[in-house]
Amino acid sequence: MTEGTFTAKNASRANVTFGTRKNGSTNYSGVVLINRALVTVEVTPTITAGPYTTGDVVGGKLTFTDAANRSGGGGIIRSLIITDLGDQKANLDLLLFDSDPSNGTYTDDAAVDVDDLDLVKVVAQISIVTADYKSFTDNAAAALKDLGAAFQCSGSANLYGLLIARAGPTYTSTGDLTIRLVIEQD
Repeated sequence: MTEGTFTAKNASRANVTFGTRKNGSTNYSGVVLINRALVTVEVTPTITAGPYTTGDVVGGKLTFTDAANRSGGGGIIRSLIITDLGDQKANLDLLLFDSDPSNGTYTDDAAVDVDDLDLVKVVAQISIVTADYKSFTDNAAAALKDLGAAFQCSGSANLYGLLIARAGPTYTSTGDLTIRLVIEQD
């Protein structure tokens, strides 16, 4: 058998031929998995202690610092965990952007209007619905797994987000929500 070698950069898996018989009739090949960093980034936005209307931005523009391991890096969003200290279990959409959506104004408790120049920066949209939450005595949490949303940051290592109310929750404290993203960085 002839042995082979390979080099792979910034890949989660690589096809490789381990060897061939000298007569060339059979290739022994497979897939090699390459280790990638699994990180959690989180944001606790300052939200309105009071009612939201359907279509309102919840918490303004969000910054998920160091979602990638370097400027221009990327990864795969594996899961999202949202904790809700107010037990509202609200239907929410999380829009994620590859760079700062700086062309629009995204104010907490105001109607969302994503600017056309920011819309092209969207890399993922994740919906959280009431059925995703598990309630406890006076709070709730939702965990969405196996999201598989790939992204590539542009101009930084950060992802940016907008949390949008799809129902009218009424939060009791300005720190009721925390959003965590579990990311497999490249």
